[in-house]
Amino acid sequence: MPKCIYFEICGGCSLQHILYELTLENKKKFVQDQLRKNGYVVENIALEHGEPYNYRNRMDFAFSNAGLSLREQRHFDRYVKINRCEISNEKINSLLSELQIWFDKNKDRLETFDMRKKEGVLKYALIRTPTNTDNTTLCFAVNINSSKTASHIEQLKEYAKESSVKNIIVAKVDAQKDDSTSSDFFVIKGSEMIEEEFLGKKIVYHSQGFFQNNTRVAELMVKKARSIFEKYDKEIDKEKIKEQLKKSTFLDLYGGVGTFGINLADLFVKTIILESVGPSIECAKINIEKNNLKNTEAIVGDASRMNKVTNATGKNLFVVTDPPRSGMEQKAILHLLEMEPEVIIYVSCNPQQFAKELRAFSKKYDLISMTVFDMFPQTNHIETMAELRLKK
Repeated sequence: MPKCIYFEICGGCSLQHILYELTLENKKKFVQDQLRKNGYVVENIALEHGEPYNYRNRMDFAFSNAGLSLREQRHFDRYVKINRCEISNEKINSLLSELQIWFDKNKDRLETFDMRKKEGVLKYALIRTPTNTDNTTLCFAVNINSSKTASHIEQLKEYAKESSVKNIIVAKVDAQKDDSTSSDFFVIKGSEMIEEEFLGKKIVYHSQGFFQNNTRVAELMVKKARSIFEKYDKEIDKEKIKEQLKKSTFLDLYGGVGTFGINLADLFVKTIILESVGPSIECAKINIEKNNLKNTEAIVGDASRMNKVTNATGKNLFVVTDPPRSGMEQKAILHLLEMEPEVIIYVSCNPQQFAKELRAFSKKYDLISMTVFDMFPQTNHIETMAELRLKK
């Protein structure tokens, strides 16, 4: 029985009618099928997960004439008003209720955005509520092309005075773009930065940038990566592995704000976080300083220039690569194959793309283990982690 009263209306979840344990098995089977299509038979795929509900620390609610809403399943321009989201954490639901009350009181003075006509002012309310801190953040996405935007911003400033939210930001978005964040923004309360406590480390990320929406499962992924590095070769004594890592460089590719790099830096003599998005690297630099990591640096640049940021190769190099859904650039794959790191941990949110790229890595690497992480319960999305070890 679906827990959410909006199930089959809202387009957010699609699996609530299925027993959760069965959805987990189906996701494992899907990954196995994708690997099999590309020549890999993997019988033992591990699976890790957190809570099936109330896990999300970020939600993007659209403004409609009814209030804060989510898009309907089969209509890009039709919405259903949401009073509670079952996959969101309780802090999000509390702030959603606060926002709905404010909207209802002021709706005669507010103009919401019409997706079809590309007119109106208020587009989205993005709520972010870190799991381990009270650094709650609300970003209003407004249509920069409307003549009424300035007057609405004044109303948002008035709301900020009474709101319980710590940080409130206004993001100016073009009418033609369906975005809830923007590089053109300003703060009306608090800060544009959000701080999370992650496995005992302080992690700062930007309100307009990316951070994992399921903190608990993201922590499981980092723990798994640590376990892989600490036991990457069963023929080598654990103490000798530790000694080897302490002589080696860790390269965190597509590193974002440094979630893997910050949390695994203690294993290695040197850690490099490489990311093409400038604001994320600025956050990574803050995180390095906040956690007093003397052996870690953050560099802005494409993964395809990894060979220019480190001289480490072979048994002195270990890598985590966590590319976007489109996968790794061909040039980046070729560089990795040339550098021959001892272990590559490939994190993917697109099992089909990963399975295709695995063929390129198979020339030099064995697939040692595969883990499915249920980062987005009640949805079809799948996160995987593959352990690749250099052939002996």
